[in-house]
Amino acid sequence: VPALEALGLSYRDSDEYESAVKQFKKILSTDGNNVDALDHLGFCYECQEEYDEAIKCYNTSKDIEGKDVNDIYSDLHLANCYLQKDDLEHAEILINNQKIVENEQQYSLQIRGQIYKKMERYEEAIENYEKESFYESSSRPFKWFELGYCYTELEKTAIGLEHYKKYVEFYHLTPVAAQNIGYALSSLGKDEEAIE
Repeated sequence: VPALEALGLSYRDSDEYESAVKQFKKILSTDGNNVDALDHLGFCYECQEEYDEAIKCYNTSKDIEGKDVNDIYSDLHLANCYLQKDDLEHAEILINNQKIVENEQQYSLQIRGQIYKKMERYEEAIENYEKESFYESSSRPFKWFELGYCYTELEKTAIGLEHYKKYVEFYHLTPVAAQNIGYALSSLGKDEEAIE
């Protein structure tokens, strides 16, 4: 099993999800209660946008007797799957369960922020994105774009613009970022800068 898991992880980390799925299924054919294999298989399905299959894996993993009660992996990824399916009610319930809140991490803040952004609860989204920024390992520059968007939606355009600028520092200017920065500048009455 360790060799199959290592091979599956190697395929997964190389974005060769179909090959990884085969390896994790082999493990599960001999040990259907292998939590790690279920979680890895769920992640592969999640990456392939096969959210219903991912949800099945994560739910099965959660229900395995003897699983570490503090393990939040399945809940976090279930929340993301429901978010991607636009089932925001399920996603919000999962991301706010006590186990995740007590073991808060960068990924949970990111997912919660995205849920609230889609729900148009921008202040709550901002709160989570800003908390995410405090993690030293926070190397997700897209959070600056998300913050810019949320602040702009709250008509706090100057603050939104500052966040968009931070985003642009990390990435080359994308058409979407350029459009949003132009909108923010125009809202501040800086039409000439917006045109540039």
